[in-house]
Amino acid sequence: MKSIFACSLFILSTGVVTNAFAASLANKPVLPLDIVKNSVASVNTKGKLQGHQFAVSVVDDGGNLLYAERPEGVAPGMMDAAIGKAQTAARYGIATQLIEQQVTSGRVSYLSLPKAVPIEGGIPIVLQGHIIGALGVAGSASDIDEAAAQAGATALTAALNAAVR
Repeated sequence: MKSIFACSLFILSTGVVTNAFAASLANKPVLPLDIVKNSVASVNTKGKLQGHQFAVSVVDDGGNLLYAERPEGVAPGMMDAAIGKAQTAARYGIATQLIEQQVTSGRVSYLSLPKAVPIEGGIPIVLQGHIIGALGVAGSASDIDEAAAQAGATALTAALNAAVR
């Protein structure tokens, strides 16, 4: 009898938790693929005008890849770097530039962060006070990657805010 009661209680509580989880997901901002693609394209369009090409990636808040683009002529390994930068920014909630600054200033303990890429070019995407993903850029010097990532993240955030209104 106790096991039937415990089993029934578990089933009921699971339903309550599932409903609460589903309700929280309904209010969670997301990254629409069309807006992501346009923002990534703008990074490479602007970069090309300045003589640069980049591998660009966008991940969700868990670091899962949503979209990536590597133009012809960009080294294949740069795609891994762009994804790693975006994943780092999403998972830790800070720009990879800040992690790189900590490492170069002597706080090498930051190198032990799991799966962290402490190189400029990863920017979290924040909407309505929530980190909903991140953008990563690789393919040029770190400071140029960072500037492109900042511009891409700004464009992506502006497009998201316009879509929310």
